[in-house]
Amino acid sequence: MDALPQELVPSHSCGRAASEALVSTDKGVETLNYAHLGVQALMSNNLSVFYVNPTCANITGIAIYSSAAEDRQASGSGFWYRFLYKNKNLEQLRGETNLETATYVPEQLWRQLKERGASYVILKVYAHAGLFVEAAEQRSGRPHSKVLSISIPGLEGVGLPSPLPFLLPRGKTFGEGTHCGYWNYKNWLSDGVTTCSGNGAEELNVLCQAQHLTQFSFLIGGSHAQLQLENVQLQLDVSHEQLLDIISYVGCGLSLFGLLCIFLTAALVKKWRTQASTKVLLHLCLALALQLLLFVYLSGGEDWLTLERNWHRCLILGAALQYSVLVIFSWMLIIAFLQFQRYVTVIGVARPNHYILISALIAWTLPLLPTLSVVLLDAKSFKPSAHQLKHHATFCYPSGYGLALGVVLPIALVTIANAFMMICIIYSIQRALNPRRKLIVQQLRLSVLLFFLLGLTWIFGLCSYLHLSIVFSYLFCLTATFQGFVLFVYFVLLNKTNRNAWLNLMSPKQFRLKVPKTEQQSMTTSSSNNSRRMQS
Repeated sequence: MDALPQELVPSHSCGRAASEALVSTDKGVETLNYAHLGVQALMSNNLSVFYVNPTCANITGIAIYSSAAEDRQASGSGFWYRFLYKNKNLEQLRGETNLETATYVPEQLWRQLKERGASYVILKVYAHAGLFVEAAEQRSGRPHSKVLSISIPGLEGVGLPSPLPFLLPRGKTFGEGTHCGYWNYKNWLSDGVTTCSGNGAEELNVLCQAQHLTQFSFLIGGSHAQLQLENVQLQLDVSHEQLLDIISYVGCGLSLFGLLCIFLTAALVKKWRTQASTKVLLHLCLALALQLLLFVYLSGGEDWLTLERNWHRCLILGAALQYSVLVIFSWMLIIAFLQFQRYVTVIGVARPNHYILISALIAWTLPLLPTLSVVLLDAKSFKPSAHQLKHHATFCYPSGYGLALGVVLPIALVTIANAFMMICIIYSIQRALNPRRKLIVQQLRLSVLLFFLLGLTWIFGLCSYLHLSIVFSYLFCLTATFQGFVLFVYFVLLNKTNRNAWLNLMSPKQFRLKVPKTEQQSMTTSSSNNSRRMQS
């Protein structure tokens, strides 16, 4: 391509009479011939090349737009363009709307380059960065704009005597970690390229200045090979991360305490632990306890060098944590279905024999499928990200496509199904009961219980994963990590039978004094009947 300008825009074509440009299209490539002005272009959906001879009409650049205007020409590739002269006002160009990329060689710089033998300018505009495949696993940024290539035949590899300006759209991602960069045929770098912030939030476009010629783009954030999603990965401030960690540790501690109390209550109250609903609850609590213990252990910030030497251990722990999360959601889906049958499908409910055993087999074995799939197909996704390594917070857990397809997708499907069944349950109860104050309070308590029991707190987690707002990160940590403690409050503290069992165990004499005589007689009668049955 760099050898074509003397054939396409030769100096002897300058000033030849031409009322309009000659435009032709062949096999998806649009040819634009402005040879009398010293410009000829080849434009397509993926790549457009502009050959410029500044000697003809002092044109030294091009501006690409995403919408039409009076001074812009339309292309068959879905963008609009106009030529820029070497005396163009840079600040005026910087304030234009719908600008996708623009560059030109200023008059003083072109005079210096011409003294060094420059005759032509070649500008290439790549619609996306699909051709720029990085070899390094760790990257300092990735393109968020069109890729602009600037070359001057005869001056390859030579530094510029003064900076060459080019403009890229600011977008909504401008901020810390965003900068102009260039391609060195291995990865994207930023040395030798200056990013001018200007007026901050008020500016429409970012001004970049280069000291050399190559391909340029606007880079955002940092990324790692395991983060292959196209989403912008927003990194929380250190202060937010520390506060969220504290909330998570407190929530996990209280939840573990609550789950321990639930298991002790089941051991203490035989009548309660023999109920089918309690057996399902205990399975859920066991999965919750496994997840919380693994989370607390893995989030201890173990040195990555230690984990790297024992990579199989990191892989096993990360897969175990993924499996425990999916088991929890399997049980929450089963519980939601059972509650749906209880409150909505009241008539004709016929549960199969040993349905608890069948549910246990499904809930504990089905999550093995996505877990083993990620382990076998994308084991490297369990390695900690560059951001975690930077902040010494190593964590063995899937990321990238492994996280999206092996964790987020199943959680999202179960959460949507549980939310639908919860709405049906609340609506069914609302219609069946009179709206008296006591019943309204009971409905409210049931709604809160179902919200935690069915894992709807993970709605906040999905919103946080989509980076909608940091508020959802706080809501998720304030609700999801306290799930075990909330279950303890509802099934132990607010359950009269279980609460009385604990009071009787801790202070039997005081408890008997506080219990009414009628209740003591009933308890005594029940106890004597039980002893007679045991003797018989």
